[in-house]
Amino acid sequence: MKLFAGIKGVEVMIKQRFNRIETENLVLRRFKDTDADEFYSYRTNPEIRRYQGEGWCDCTYEKAEKFIQEQKIIEPGTPKKWFHVAIELKSNGDLIGDLGIYTSSFNKTQIRIVISPDYQDEGYAVEAIEAALDYTFKELDIDEVIAITDIRNSQSVNLLQKLNFQKHGNFVNTGDGEGIFTSEHLFVMPKEEWRHDQAM
Repeated sequence: MKLFAGIKGVEVMIKQRFNRIETENLVLRRFKDTDADEFYSYRTNPEIRRYQGEGWCDCTYEKAEKFIQEQKIIEPGTPKKWFHVAIELKSNGDLIGDLGIYTSSFNKTQIRIVISPDYQDEGYAVEAIEAALDYTFKELDIDEVIAITDIRNSQSVNLLQKLNFQKHGNFVNTGDGEGIFTSEHLFVMPKEEWRHDQAM
């Protein structure tokens, strides 16, 4: 699943220095060298890979290690760079997924999340995205988050609906990570709607 957000200015985001975000069950933190094995394992799982896009369809262990090293020094808001955080389960310290933020040259950010199949359907994706939306809207001063998900990915569609994202149409004939052309749903969450949801 991929999420996008429009921002007021790249300069605002670059000033942000990420430390960690804690929720009831999760810690969103910087990657560590010891994350490589688990990261590679879930990223190459066929059920995960099919929805990640072509950039991850040929992931090797060396690529996973390089990715983690790069993410240890990148800050959110670095233009044209993905900034990813590890999602750790508080109860046992396991790495269960990751969440990324991308800043384009057009003053927009993209956010995406991957949860290991071993930890899906436990509510962790909702918890992580809620934390990411709070961080994106409050700390990075974003105005709107857009979510784009493969129409075949019913779990992501249900997740976005549960979070009260508004459906705004479809993209068609989009290539996935396995060379198959598919379609994607477009969802939107305005900042003012998220604040309203949190106040209820």
